[in-house]
Amino acid sequence: LNWNLFRRLSLNSNTTWQAGKDKDGNNLPVMPPLKSINTLSYQADHWHFFAEAVGAATQNKVSPFYGETRTPGFFIMNAGIDKMIAIQRQQIRLSLACHNIFNRYYYEHTNVIKLPEEGRNFVLHVTYNF
Repeated sequence: LNWNLFRRLSLNSNTTWQAGKDKDGNNLPVMPPLKSINTLSYQADHWHFFAEAVGAATQNKVSPFYGETRTPGFFIMNAGIDKMIAIQRQQIRLSLACHNIFNRYYYEHTNVIKLPEEGRNFVLHVTYNF
């Protein structure tokens, strides 16, 4: 869902949930829990700012039959900024983002070997369209 709260401010929310059982009534493996990604964006001239909250519930509906184990829930925050620059009729986008701002230890349920996701990290993008 996307809401334009004000002329330059918007909120996007994407929430998903899946469940499944096999023919014997066992929970299917690798079914992600309830997860929600909510992004608040502000657009000003050639600047774009965003703050994002990502959360997933604990996955207790696991399949021991298939060797699956429970996964704890998590909540992380991301934020970023980007700027469009015109140079001789060419567009360049500079973006800087910080993912997992509070450096939370977590892993996604669909990661079957339970490797942790990245801690706090910064991403710099330069996009040049030609």
